[in-house]
Amino acid sequence: MTNDQADDDLTNAILQNAMSEGKTVWIYIDTAREVGDEDHLKVFASEEAAERWFAEHDPEGVVFEYPVMD
Repeated sequence: MTNDQADDDLTNAILQNAMSEGKTVWIYIDTAREVGDEDHLKVFASEEAAERWFAEHDPEGVVFEYPVMD
């Protein structure tokens, strides 16, 4: 399994978990990348997960909360 596949699997697992619990996800968009590029979007299961990632990778970045639809 490649890193891309592992990332896709993790993102899908997060979204499936969020959908089953009626949650929201936190989404980060890297506007320096083209749509479809690796790492163009990051999807986090919680605000805390997003904050941990930001502290290390992009301290000035912004995420927004998005409801997961059934």
